Amino acid sequence: MNILDYCVKYHTENGRLGEPSAFISQRICNLVNDLISSNPSETINSPHRENATFNKNNFGDVISIIFEVFVDTNNNPYLWESDELKNEIQHMLRILFFGPMGEIHNNINEGVENDIPYIEAKAMLIKYLDKSHNLLSPY
Repeated sequence: MNILDYCVKYHTENGRLGEPSAFISQRICNLVNDLISSNPSETINSPHRENATFNKNNFGDVISIIFEVFVDTNNNPYLWESDELKNEIQHMLRILFFGPMGEIHNNINEGVENDIPYIEAKAMLIKYLDKSHNLLSPY
């Protein structure tokens, strides 16, 4: 299944009522694509890899994890259609690649690890995002 179809399916199963799944999925895929790739067809047509280890060099993995975490944690229904969506995705990508302090410095060794189970990578990204909003937090 390609990444766009996966995102539509995930949002349909896990999103909030009233949000148009296909529109949201396409918008997020396009925003992530604009931020990380110069080849749109390569990104949008990337496969979603079921039960694979997470790899930041795989476009499908990056889009999947950003999309899932965004769907699972977004509490602002207006963000989907606002101009702030791009900023939120940029922030999530910086934290994914550079860790909780990714907005301050770019240390590739502090981002979400490669070659760990996808579910662990997702949990790590959520934890890092929480910490990025409160850098003085002890956890």
